[in-house]
Amino acid sequence: MKHLYLYLISLCFVSYTAKPDYSFSYFNNPKYSQDFKSFDYVNISAPQGGILSIGSVGSFNSLNPFILSGQSADGLYLTFDTLMRKSKDELGSTYPLIARSIIIDTNHSLIKFKLNKNVKIHDGTSLTSKDVKYTFDILKEKGHPRYRIYFREILNIKIIDDYNIVFELENIKNKDLIIQLTQVPILSKNYFSTNDFSKTTITPIMGSGPYNAKDANPGQSITYVKNTNYWAKDLPVNLGVNNFEEIKYKYYRDSNVAVRALKAKEYDFRYENIAKNWSNEYNNIQNLNKELIKHNIPVGMQCFTLNNRLTKFQDINLRKALNLAFDFEWTNKNLFFDSYIRTNSFFENSVFKAQDNISDIELKILQDINKKNIAALEFHNFKAPINDSSGYNRDALKQAQQILLQAGYKISNQQLFAPNSNKPINVEFLINSPSFKRVILPYIANLNKLGIKASIKLVDSSIYQKKLENFDFDITVNVFPRSIVPGNELYSYLHTKNKGVKGSHNLAGISNTTIDQIVEKIPAIDNLEYLKAHTSILDRVLLSNYYVIPHWYINAFRIVYWDNISDTEHTTEYDLCVECWFENK
Repeated sequence: MKHLYLYLISLCFVSYTAKPDYSFSYFNNPKYSQDFKSFDYVNISAPQGGILSIGSVGSFNSLNPFILSGQSADGLYLTFDTLMRKSKDELGSTYPLIARSIIIDTNHSLIKFKLNKNVKIHDGTSLTSKDVKYTFDILKEKGHPRYRIYFREILNIKIIDDYNIVFELENIKNKDLIIQLTQVPILSKNYFSTNDFSKTTITPIMGSGPYNAKDANPGQSITYVKNTNYWAKDLPVNLGVNNFEEIKYKYYRDSNVAVRALKAKEYDFRYENIAKNWSNEYNNIQNLNKELIKHNIPVGMQCFTLNNRLTKFQDINLRKALNLAFDFEWTNKNLFFDSYIRTNSFFENSVFKAQDNISDIELKILQDINKKNIAALEFHNFKAPINDSSGYNRDALKQAQQILLQAGYKISNQQLFAPNSNKPINVEFLINSPSFKRVILPYIANLNKLGIKASIKLVDSSIYQKKLENFDFDITVNVFPRSIVPGNELYSYLHTKNKGVKGSHNLAGISNTTIDQIVEKIPAIDNLEYLKAHTSILDRVLLSNYYVIPHWYINAFRIVYWDNISDTEHTTEYDLCVECWFENK
């Protein structure tokens, strides 16, 4: 063991670079130089102080966001620091925070972090390599199942001394994993020596971040107070951010109550995700700002997710029919004031979505993956059905009925029955927001025309979360990953191995060997064009299997806020950066 330890120490100082790197960039093109003073999108002269109140819908019952149990509060990220900080105006670059530098030893698949000796936990003690190792060990052992998925390629973690630590990876080319290592909130080992990590708690967990949590009242609010002794306040990654003295999240039962509360000035800022509210609720109110801010953030795939574990949904013909029955055009016109665009990709609003024609690079990649898919993918370009918004989508419903009848389904007394059985086809929509009822009810009317009996089950947030974790649903509303650069998260959402892992993101129960192969390859690709070809293939395979019923998207932030707060006026392509805002003095 001693020899192994010495061997690892020696390896830490071997690198393909001449010296430690101050940053890590997915595509080897960091925007900011080693001596950068601050990010371009911040206002380093922003006034300090004041209170920011943000509206939230629902509730929480825990301040431990790292485990499967409980519903964690909003804003907990404010209390923790990570090894490095992502910039919000780049595709995947990180800069020093807890870690002063990073060394990548490509010959031995090692990552070394040199820590900043000034890092202080909220109790005043120093954060060291022991805390970093403890964080990854405890998250993998007792944390939410997603951590075991994310960290599956970490083979070993070795402490060299108090401020140097080495990660041994299975695949050093997995750049997305390296990015993830830099973004994990670092915990205090000493704190959890007397507190049970595996339990929910309303007592704030000790971190090293810019704010301390206090006054946590489930169902009402949680407040974060600025740490005046914050160790990293003068680092380049923190200049111009964390400007408010307090940040408070106020909780409301549903969006209707939250809107009324905003207009009554109970809080300052709201993300508006309901088109009806956006169009009708905020017009001509003095000192209330309504702003639409365009962005280039991948929006992923919001959809009705089918539980493909269920026998009835294992037939692609039924899945196709369910897609055809959803009338987006009528929904968009009559419910959403034509605010949205139909989603036709799992990587919508990004360069990673499949294009109309399959490229030569894709065909070459497919030769290595599965030759049987080439013909199908070359001629199958998924496009959601387009209706005339009249509400009479007869052509789509006739097509759906034809698909079902040709597949052996039968209709008797206006009820659809599965082929070769007397099992009726009934479906249930599981939701936790009453606002979605108005979307689902017209859809149910169309399903009834096909003989599919459908119902809605509305439950509160805690029950909803538990049902999702146990895959106890027919159809639910879900959003597939929205990473700036697709990577390891795809494994959690799409890989066969996570189909049966309770709490995993693979809600759809997807199990497809071609998808598995692509998902396994993507995190190690650092050439943008080659990555785009792989995500395009993945997109085509996912869409052509009809695992979900695509919804809609908008490529802008819809925000509403009172004029006592201001943004930086420096927009960024990939984030709104609310932590950059400040109080008007």
